[in-house]
Amino acid sequence: MMDRDWLQLSTEGAERADMRWLETIRARTQEHNQKWLSDLLLDSAITVINEPGLVEARIFRSSSFQNYMAVAFTWDTETPSPQGSRAALSLARDLKASSLVEHSVWIEENSVVFDQAGYLPQN
Repeated sequence: MMDRDWLQLSTEGAERADMRWLETIRARTQEHNQKWLSDLLLDSAITVINEPGLVEARIFRSSSFQNYMAVAFTWDTETPSPQGSRAALSLARDLKASSLVEHSVWIEENSVVFDQAGYLPQN
């Protein structure tokens, strides 16, 4: 069993009124639509930049398949939206026209916080 004495789990979400949650949209399209998919995800990430509560937007590409991409939105709001944000629901709807799409919402349970050098901060 792993020694977890060094592990510091953040309970930040439980102490605040706000809730941190992650929203992901994974899309797979035909190879000839890869640039379209990449551009659409980037445009969508830029469009939501001023949404209240948005902490971060990241775009990912599969390490195995060029035509399989994802966008991840990290939110910090008073309550999570179980169905997802309006922006992500709209993006998922647009993607469904020419892609296989999976949209999911995850609520942060715990986190391990590292400093800039990658070490756990000392208390």
